[in-house]
Amino acid sequence: MCNEFIFFPIGLKLFLLDKLFYKFDKFDLAI
Repeated sequence: MCNEFIFFPIGLKLFLLDKLFYKFDKFDLAI
């Protein structure tokens, strides 16, 4: 239970960073 609370925010941050970098890659292709 404690491990889930520790790992969930980290996984969420990695997921958001992945989305962010994916958008930047799209912008690079557009330019």
